[in-house]
Amino acid sequence: MNAPLVVLEPGDGVGVADLASMVAAHEWYHRIGLGPGLVTPGVGRYVPYQRPVLAALAELDLTGRRVLDVGCRDGLVAFAAEQQGAAEVVGLDNDPSPGATEVLLPASGSAVRFVDANILDVTPADLGGPFDVVVAAGLLHHLRAPFSAVRRLRDLVSDGGVLIVESAFWAGRDDFADLWCPTGRDGPHDATSPSFFNRKGMRDTLASFGLVIDEWSELGEVLRYPKGRRARLLRRQRIVDRVTLVARRDDRTLDPYIEDYFWASHTTRGWI
Repeated sequence: MNAPLVVLEPGDGVGVADLASMVAAHEWYHRIGLGPGLVTPGVGRYVPYQRPVLAALAELDLTGRRVLDVGCRDGLVAFAAEQQGAAEVVGLDNDPSPGATEVLLPASGSAVRFVDANILDVTPADLGGPFDVVVAAGLLHHLRAPFSAVRRLRDLVSDGGVLIVESAFWAGRDDFADLWCPTGRDGPHDATSPSFFNRKGMRDTLASFGLVIDEWSELGEVLRYPKGRRARLLRRQRIVDRVTLVARRDDRTLDPYIEDYFWASHTTRGWI
């Protein structure tokens, strides 16, 4: 139940008692092992969302590749990528984990680089160029500007590179592309989750940015609104599931006019 998803090997001279004390001094999002018998506590209910991401990552040959973990928190995916042979791993988060930099990095001697920044504020140049693999786990449904975030993720993936996304999504009707935008207590999660694509919305949005989905795996643990007053206040019931998808960047699928319209001149030529 409390088994770690990734295990780091503490360096020489790092005592278990000292490590235990250091771990206890921080709050943790991920369950990461630090040698025999020591695991960062993490948040247990998120483990089922993390396993498919690590499984998708494990299918890739990361030898000599550059990998970016967006929304990395304690660095679970970043450390896994390093263990798979990635040449360079960067973890990006605008809510950085003190435990990752103060405990995990010095204890393990890892070369993962953590960057304190928002996905909407960074460019490939800021991070040394595009990456062969970008992972964005548990990110999109927390953003108020999901389209801009997908574009930024696309820009951070090299042409022909891979994007792994794990996200909550609205498991409702799929005859049209939709984005459900609850605020406050109107959503199935807390107020920090304002953006839920439906399946078609997720697929079509990624495709519009040149991201071709090769794998789509739903968790199948659907979250529903509880019965009672909260549900009655809603016009219709919304149900939410989680998906892990693997996409590749293929710029040949992009529409130059659409790209120019939204991100460059914003003219109306071609419509009149």
